[in-house]
Amino acid sequence: MPVESSLLGTQHIGTTSLIANRPTAAADSNSHISARESLAPSPQPTVLELADQVNALRAQLRDSRVAESKQRSQIKNQAQSIRDLTSDLHSTSYSRDELEINFNNERKAHRATEKKFEVAAANHSKAIDRLGRQSVEFKALRNEKDYLENGLLRAKDQLDTLRNLLDKTKKQLEDTGCTLVAFKHREYDLIEELKLIKVELESRDRKIKFLEETLDRQRKNNALIKADYREVDFARVPNVPIMANPSFSSNSKTSAPTNRTPLADFETNKEPKSRKRTRSLCDNEGVQDLAPKSSKRTSLNDAHHMNAQKYDHCTAPVGRPMPPRRNSTYLRTPSSSSSSENV
Repeated sequence: MPVESSLLGTQHIGTTSLIANRPTAAADSNSHISARESLAPSPQPTVLELADQVNALRAQLRDSRVAESKQRSQIKNQAQSIRDLTSDLHSTSYSRDELEINFNNERKAHRATEKKFEVAAANHSKAIDRLGRQSVEFKALRNEKDYLENGLLRAKDQLDTLRNLLDKTKKQLEDTGCTLVAFKHREYDLIEELKLIKVELESRDRKIKFLEETLDRQRKNNALIKADYREVDFARVPNVPIMANPSFSSNSKTSAPTNRTPLADFETNKEPKSRKRTRSLCDNEGVQDLAPKSSKRTSLNDAHHMNAQKYDHCTAPVGRPMPPRRNSTYLRTPSSSSSSENV
């Protein structure tokens, strides 16, 4: 391991430094002695002095050995502590790796919980909005329920009134049974009368259609005989009506002037006023062919008068007015129809 090699390297450096420090102590003692000798005269040392110096050197050597042993013990203790620290470092690094793995797992779990929290917050806001809408719908439903209950009460009251009215009407119907039978017969007669009226209306529609066709044909003929008044020289033309001139008849094949203003008035250049057209013999014949028979009209009027006389004795039911009698004024008599045809 690199840590153990570094620790061994530091131990070796410490031992070498202690060994290197030994001559320094001797050098310091020698420097003191040399300083004393430099101050004092330099006589020749005696045996006792030499013995004292040797003893002093031995004492220094002993002290240095003791100090060295202490330093060695300290170095051993430091090396042991370094070994312990390295083992602690290995254990702490292993625990640190485990803690990093756990931290990463916890971070992932935290991110997942944050995402879940965001989703839960969004769902919560949606639920709050849904709750608000549901509360509004609940209020609306409650109001509708109250309205329906009130309507039900009103309907019950109306039902009671209708039941009372039904009872009254039942009593009235029991009293007016004969009138109902008479009304049924009258209804049948009226249906027959309506059928006759429909036949008459169809014949009149055919006549009106024929009259419209003849009117369109006459308008086309009138449009063909219209001439532009501005191109006529009134100083040379005598005062003769246009219809009397044979050149302007509908059967003439003369070419019309180029600058013709159709359907324009001769003096004012406005829309011409409607004029009564002269009825020709063919038109009268067609109208007479399409007109309904007078005998059919007389029979219809006679049937109506008979029905009116038949049901004069019937009384109206209680609480209900009698329907008004239908007069024959809406039916056109032969004289009135002929007068309308001559218009």
